[in-house]
Amino acid sequence: GLQLLDLAARHPATARFIARKLAQWFVSDDPPAGLVERLAGVFQRGRGRIRPVLRELFGAPEFYAAAGRRLRTPLEFLTAAMEATGTVFTDEWRLRDTLNRLGQPYLGWKTPDGYPTQARAWSGTSGLLARWQVALELTQEADGDPDGGWGLLARLERRTPAAATVGAWVRTAALEVWGHEPAPGRLAALVDYASDGTGADRALTPTLAGRKRAGLFALLLSAPEFQWI
Repeated sequence: GLQLLDLAARHPATARFIARKLAQWFVSDDPPAGLVERLAGVFQRGRGRIRPVLRELFGAPEFYAAAGRRLRTPLEFLTAAMEATGTVFTDEWRLRDTLNRLGQPYLGWKTPDGYPTQARAWSGTSGLLARWQVALELTQEADGDPDGGWGLLARLERRTPAAATVGAWVRTAALEVWGHEPAPGRLAALVDYASDGTGADRALTPTLAGRKRAGLFALLLSAPEFQWI
């Protein structure tokens, strides 16, 4: 049995299969053929050891140019949104229901290959609408009573950056949620919402922040910048 596994691990097709899977996960759904071949070569020379393959992958220029090319799976979206909003599910049923509505039920894939990771499996209209709905739930129910029947607790105010102006507030929130600077056009649209059209220099009062916080975070979670990584 072990000899058979060793032979399978050394087969060139195995090297290409694993190399492509890793490149799809860390780079894009259709990774460059040259990168896949390089990773497969490292896998074969290393007699199946993964660490050298990952070292080659994480040092490749294709890896650093890959930002924004892979769509989060529903589970990835939910866990990232929970982190961004400080959400804790207090009811297992609510968590399972949320995953079901997003289209990735817990242990719901029947075959051993697991849920697909390619964007085409998750980029349909119904799937994206479900993400937007969940984004609204995690933000509009923020600061709710965990025993009030909602099944989740979101401490959104703890994720809200301190700032003197609306522009600084929005920019910092986008940077924290998206992990990168917002594009000027996107920033302008968010500022227009958060300031009620009065501009980036409007003073950020507690009243204004309280009124706009949930909507701002819902927009950040629903934006393409959050969906694609």
